[in-house]
Amino acid sequence: MESLISLAISKPSREWTDRDVEAALIQLGNWSIEFRRVEVLAPMKNRPATRKAFAVVFGRGDSGRTASTTIDIGMEDEEFIATQAAKLRAQSPKDARGRRLFLAALVELGAELVGEQNGRR
Repeated sequence: MESLISLAISKPSREWTDRDVEAALIQLGNWSIEFRRVEVLAPMKNRPATRKAFAVVFGRGDSGRTASTTIDIGMEDEEFIATQAAKLRAQSPKDARGRRLFLAALVELGAELVGEQNGRR
């Protein structure tokens, strides 16, 4: 742990202050999120130009669980996707709070579906 904290704040342990430890924890959290992002995007390299690929990570702060997947879509599926997106857009509330809650509901559903796809309930 000492080595990780020192790396995160670029200071040896003998020079730490209480704020340095807090800053290190924040930096380690940022590195963790960035690692997760890179981990999800890595399989998407070198895809054919005729396909679309999406990488999605859903996480909940209260449980600490994440669900991630990559989705590879062919051009033949674009019409279906556009139709479904239009239906969802029509349901989206116009006010900022409603949109935020609508987006949270989509994320919750996405996390559930990815969890089911990955064999978790």
